[in-house]
Amino acid sequence: MRRITLLFVILLLAVACGSSEVADEPSPAGAADPGDGDQDAATLSIVDFAFGAIDPVPAGTTVRVVNADDATHTWTAADGTFDSGRIDGGGEFTTTVDTPGEYAFMCSIHPSMTGTLVVTE
Repeated sequence: MRRITLLFVILLLAVACGSSEVADEPSPAGAADPGDGDQDAATLSIVDFAFGAIDPVPAGTTVRVVNADDATHTWTAADGTFDSGRIDGGGEFTTTVDTPGEYAFMCSIHPSMTGTLVVTE
């Protein structure tokens, strides 16, 4: 089981770092397609009960949160700007943040999981 989890995390990191070859593969039904005209996209991974790092993003960027844990998590802004609701293990949530600023976020199920999203103009 650990080997499968490790392989999944490595695959997830490779996809997150991505190249144009990966982006050109078809998306599963219902998944966001980077070719839909959404040129600005960022991915935030949840691995081992921790949010990964996310670089500052321009306003209007689509942010995709991928839960690579087996446990359920949330991605919840302290000011209520966004709230993913429950993201089951292996699930994901996508939203767009249009207003520049710094957004502190946490997992409402595991409050020790925190981070900050910086949205620029």
